Amino acid sequence: MTIFDQYKLTRDLFTDSISSVSKDLIDLHPPGFRNTIHWQIGHVLVIAEEIANFPHRSKSSLPDDYKKLFGRGTKPNEWPQNVPSMEQLIIDLQDQVNRIGKISPEEAQERLTEPFDGIDRFEEFASLGLFYEAMHLGQILAMQRILKQDHSSYHDL
Repeated sequence: MTIFDQYKLTRDLFTDSISSVSKDLIDLHPPGFRNTIHWQIGHVLVIAEEIANFPHRSKSSLPDDYKKLFGRGTKPNEWPQNVPSMEQLIIDLQDQVNRIGKISPEEAQERLTEPFDGIDRFEEFASLGLFYEAMHLGQILAMQRILKQDHSSYHDL
């Protein structure tokens, strides 16, 4: 199984899992977490964009405001009114994994001009991205579990 196959498998699991998250939970901020499910999903998209544009990490095919909404250090409580919907983010995630799958063997052999934590090869960089995506999926599932519990107790009051 190639790194591209692994990325597609992981992304499919990610999008299938987030598609089932209740819309009334995505923008709630669960206790003990720094952000929301909506932010987590957009963040995965923004971070993986560096992989989709390997070896040119600074290039992006996403709308300009995505990095301001979902980049490192951003917070959903500072968002303006117009934030991409979950449906749009899922479309963007699917488009992105298709772009990752189209990285040519020649591009995959290039090296990053600025290594990331000592990583400069595509397979290493994409493997780190797979780990990161799985870690965020775990966060999303934990947030959902907590929010479902809290949300049901609100209805009991």
